[in-house]
Amino acid sequence: MPECLMEKRVDGVALITLNRPERRNAMSVEMGALLIEFLTDCEQDPDVRCVALTGAGDKAFCAGADIRRLHDAADGPQATPAEWSLEDKVLDLRRRQNGTVIKLHTMAKPTVAIVNGFAIGAGASYALSCDLRLFGDRAQLSTGYRNLAVGGDLGGPYFLSKMVGSGIARELMFTGEMLDAERCQSLGIANHVYPHDELLDHALAFCAALAEGPTRAFGRMKQNLLFAETNPLQTALDAEAVTMQFALQNEDHFEAVAAFVEKRTPKFQGR
Repeated sequence: MPECLMEKRVDGVALITLNRPERRNAMSVEMGALLIEFLTDCEQDPDVRCVALTGAGDKAFCAGADIRRLHDAADGPQATPAEWSLEDKVLDLRRRQNGTVIKLHTMAKPTVAIVNGFAIGAGASYALSCDLRLFGDRAQLSTGYRNLAVGGDLGGPYFLSKMVGSGIARELMFTGEMLDAERCQSLGIANHVYPHDELLDHALAFCAALAEGPTRAFGRMKQNLLFAETNPLQTALDAEAVTMQFALQNEDHFEAVAAFVEKRTPKFQGR
């Protein structure tokens, strides 16, 4: 069975499942490669209008690095080629970050993490990089990096500081505290919390509703929000003027106006 699965649903939702439940969906080379492949596919496929990421089983979303494989890396299939320099290793990690975290955070359609259990280290980073996070009430999240004596990667430190502020982010990074779903919601990490056994049904319905929306407009919303993170107001307003004028030429905009006048629900096509 592949270590990462993708189901393109008829409602426009692509459900990507990290599939190593026996290892709490800890990351592997195969899983990472498939995740990059699937996210690239979703980004390019106009029939995919919302991307959902979850973990197989009922224990974990993703428990981060596979510590056992790290320990056995010298002889295992994950071994870094012995001839690789430090620069090679840095470039490889950047490639993997760009293929996963950057795509989840910037692709021009909604991305949703369905956090069904432990999200630790890399798993927390993947969840944080999505636009929205839907938690089951048994889910827990931790940066986890202190337990491996590393500084963090895959955007975890970046996204956490943006969401909860610098002081709390430092505390969560330094302590590795395990946050339950309620605390995650109070900190603004979890958008919604559902009963564990009902999580997938609620989450997929939520994603399907997003997929029915004006996909290109969502992409422009993300573009504006991302631009606002690093630019002053006047520059952001100038950029918004451009995206607004492009949006006013979209078929979905014309449909929204017509539906308003005709007092009906709009039927968006993502165009």
